[in-house]
Amino acid sequence: MHSKYKIWDFIKQNENTITSSSDGLVCIYSYEPLFNHILIENIYQKFDNYKSLRAKELGPTWVEDNLNSLSLFGNTESYIINQAEDLSEDVKESLFSPSLDLSDRSVILIFNKSDKAFQKISKNKDIKSYSIVEHPFWEADKLLDFVLSKFHLRLSYEAKEYVLEVVNNSYIDFLNLSSKLELSFKDSEVSKAMLEDLIVKNRVDNFEFARLFGYKNSKAFYKKIIDTPLSFDEMRALFYFLQTHMLKIASTDHIYKKTKQTKYDKQILEQSKIWKSHELDLSITFLKKLEFMAKLKNPLILNDLKSSRLRSLL
Repeated sequence: MHSKYKIWDFIKQNENTITSSSDGLVCIYSYEPLFNHILIENIYQKFDNYKSLRAKELGPTWVEDNLNSLSLFGNTESYIINQAEDLSEDVKESLFSPSLDLSDRSVILIFNKSDKAFQKISKNKDIKSYSIVEHPFWEADKLLDFVLSKFHLRLSYEAKEYVLEVVNNSYIDFLNLSSKLELSFKDSEVSKAMLEDLIVKNRVDNFEFARLFGYKNSKAFYKKIIDTPLSFDEMRALFYFLQTHMLKIASTDHIYKKTKQTKYDKQILEQSKIWKSHELDLSITFLKKLEFMAKLKNPLILNDLKSSRLRSLL
């Protein structure tokens, strides 16, 4: 059975979609790959027996070894399989076999692409499948409210109207703005006046860092980040933003589907051509490490950045 939701409706209806950790096979596709992190977080908060894997990690005998064979210790783990579009044909055949018994657990396939496999799944009435679809432009305010709620932020009516007017009405732009607002305004209502300078200043800085990092201009990137006086909180927000940027580069299908691409969209498409999959994985891991160090206010983060700058000069 296939259902379509906007992200805020899917989260709201979560109790009625993934109802237990023994739902059998469940397939989810999101037009915005970053939403998948939210979906996985919600599953982890709800159940404690899920193990997360990437599709490329599953060998041809994975289903037989982990789902069909009885473990000595009675394996009852359920699984979240990320980037399910990369599943091998052997694994797909085993997962979708009528003989597969998942009566006591669940396998959730998370798709970043609506490929032929997912489209075929969505037509199968015996499999639970969901599509997280893009909101119409007139519901941008609902997307903004959804993102603000994730950060527990409160904006005045005038402030919301200002954001919708001057900020690109996309999830990543609302996400980046909210991560900035969280640093200064988490416990108070944000007015339009409080927003104006912050939006102009921080948007430019973050996107410039993303431009340099995304084009692999390491020398300029590390020079700029070391020469710019950033607080630990500012560094944490920046490294989080750069992770979202690199995830965008890793999955560009949704950009090609847009009727009108922004300047930022076009930059992502250009940058996606110069990154290999393993390079993206390494860069995101590195950025996560820096974000964590900044969160802990670890002064050694400056040493790591200076070492990276020296390597970029070699």
